[in-house]
Amino acid sequence: MVDRERVLARLDDLDGFLRELRSIAPRNLDEYLKTEKKRACERLVQVSVEALIHVWARRTTSSSGSRAPASSRRRRLKHSGG
Repeated sequence: MVDRERVLARLDDLDGFLRELRSIAPRNLDEYLKTEKKRACERLVQVSVEALIHVWARRTTSSSGSRAPASSRRRRLKHSGG
């Protein structure tokens, strides 16, 4: 059940990222290119994609009954400081 809770937490994160992105998104490309919000928008898209990858990876490993590849585990440990 821990994996399910993690997936739900990441989906909640994703929902928050998308809400924030909608609230700051410029109305058109010209406005986007001129604005300081460009980097914020790009970062929110990045963390949204990361959340989707996380959910997909959890779903894939859960359905196959196997653990994530060692390189994936090492990367997660490295980023978590563990």
